Amino acid sequence: MGRPSAPPATETAQARTSRRARAAMPTCIQACMKLSHVSCPFVLSVLMITVGFATGGGSCERNLSGLLVWFGTLGLMLGVLSCLGVAVLASLRVAIAAAMLVFAVVGVAWSMGGAADPAVCGSFLVYFSATVWFGGFAVVGGYAAFVTATHLLKLQRVDEQIQRGGILVV
Repeated sequence: MGRPSAPPATETAQARTSRRARAAMPTCIQACMKLSHVSCPFVLSVLMITVGFATGGGSCERNLSGLLVWFGTLGLMLGVLSCLGVAVLASLRVAIAAAMLVFAVVGVAWSMGGAADPAVCGSFLVYFSATVWFGGFAVVGGYAAFVTATHLLKLQRVDEQIQRGGILVV
């Protein structure tokens, strides 16, 4: 790859700006994706906690609002632990993700069961819970599978290094 060609001398300022913007676009898109990857779990967790506290009247046979609060709290904890990136905390992240997966299964069962009557519990709480639990089940299940697969690959690399007689550095 050679050096980029110099812009033509007759290029206008607007054309230079447009060329620079096109060149910077992949970087901008990547930065926006990373920002949303970091901020979305926090925003969604705070939303679940807020909805759980706002709709918690106790009239519903199943405690859908309490389940939202707990799921949101665990989501905040998982987000903080994921941002820390400390390898020692990987087991704690997997445990929290597993607990969230169980909560999602319970939430799906409760919100789709006959006990979650929109007339008694409130239609917003029932339909919001159903949306959160199906979406949460998919997202947390995918995250747990990703973390498990990453951990297994790391163990496989360490095992290959041990089998070759290499020095294991922990």
